[in-house]
Amino acid sequence: MNKKILVLGGNGFVGRHAVTHLNSVGAKVTIGTRNPKRNKGSTTQAKYRLEDLTHRSDRESAALEYDVILNCVGILRQRVGETYDAIHHLAPQAIAKACSSTNTRYVHVSALGLSVEAKSRFLTSKFTGEKAIMNSGCDWVIVRPSPSRW
Repeated sequence: MNKKILVLGGNGFVGRHAVTHLNSVGAKVTIGTRNPKRNKGSTTQAKYRLEDLTHRSDRESAALEYDVILNCVGILRQRVGETYDAIHHLAPQAIAKACSSTNTRYVHVSALGLSVEAKSRFLTSKFTGEKAIMNSGCDWVIVRPSPSRW
């Protein structure tokens, strides 16, 4: 495989498994992370903070550089500057719109149990993000990994 793939959240729980597999099949992987200095591996890293990049124009340069953007970023709790809306909805929407304008494939890792009636802000923000991706016009795939597989 000669595809250039940006794995956002590639140092996280789901992302590191994706990076390992993509490297094993010969993809040219770049890990997008908020803290590139933390990694001690050989995979290229670039600084990406999803909470700061919530507009399409913020993402178009990355979308032009890669064949695929794989978004594995998610937060279980909000922190200062990292809201569910920014991380799970606005940033994925911006990525999808950028991918639409550049014909880049977008793979988005989401979560199980999403619906508009969900009581959790985590789940409703993921649901809203998925809807935004689906309406973006990009070549998208949304995956919902089951915890029993890990």
